[in-house]
Amino acid sequence: MPYDALADKHEGSGAKMNVNNKAAVPGEFLAGLPAPEATVEDAEGRPIRLRDLWKEGPIVLVFMRHLG
Repeated sequence: MPYDALADKHEGSGAKMNVNNKAAVPGEFLAGLPAPEATVEDAEGRPIRLRDLWKEGPIVLVFMRHLG
């Protein structure tokens, strides 16, 4: 079952993306450490590398397991 993620660039335009739960990396994530590289699809199915979003500044990913 895919997860939904919301990435919001600094200008406030939200891009909804579907993230496959198979991409999850086991382990502990700590504040301040770099996030693992990931590629997700936007609402139109185009691939987006999270690395490209991070160039603009901080982003927020919200995972909502039961919405999708």
